[in-house]
Amino acid sequence: MQKRVSRKKKGSKSRKKAIDKLGRKHLKVSRQRKDFAIKTALCVVKSNDFVAYEDLQVRNMVKNHKLAKSISDAAWSQT
Repeated sequence: MQKRVSRKKKGSKSRKKAIDKLGRKHLKVSRQRKDFAIKTALCVVKSNDFVAYEDLQVRNMVKNHKLAKSISDAAWSQT
């Protein structure tokens, strides 16, 4: 979808439509990630008697260029 947007002429009606479609795709992916995180957390809570929680400074951890992509993909900072 991103490629389709970049190929459209700037300011055109078809570019605006492509941007809307791209936005919906981004929204769908974000909702899927949030749903997966919630379901996984619920499974962890139900299957264990004790769950420890650690408040990580994700913003500082992402500064490491070797780990930044993996941390971002795992959605560690999602609330």
